[in-house]
Amino acid sequence: MLTKRAVTNVKNPSKVCVRVRDEPPSENLVLVMQLSVVVIAMLGFVEVVYVDILHGWNENVFNIIVRLIGTVTNTIVGKKG
Repeated sequence: MLTKRAVTNVKNPSKVCVRVRDEPPSENLVLVMQLSVVVIAMLGFVEVVYVDILHGWNENVFNIIVRLIGTVTNTIVGKKG
């Protein structure tokens, strides 16, 4: 999903050749994505407990969850492009 595809032209007089090479994502990007998923899961759990115990909605926790999901999505889309 986060691999980067590099396309290079190979010089060959008789035909047109293209070489495609997949580059793995950096280790730091993978670690940040894993951490983000864990944090989103933990905040989701906090929101569920908050609703269950206090019978209310915590808007601040929900906003943080939505922003993290947006950040992760933008990271994935930006890495592909």
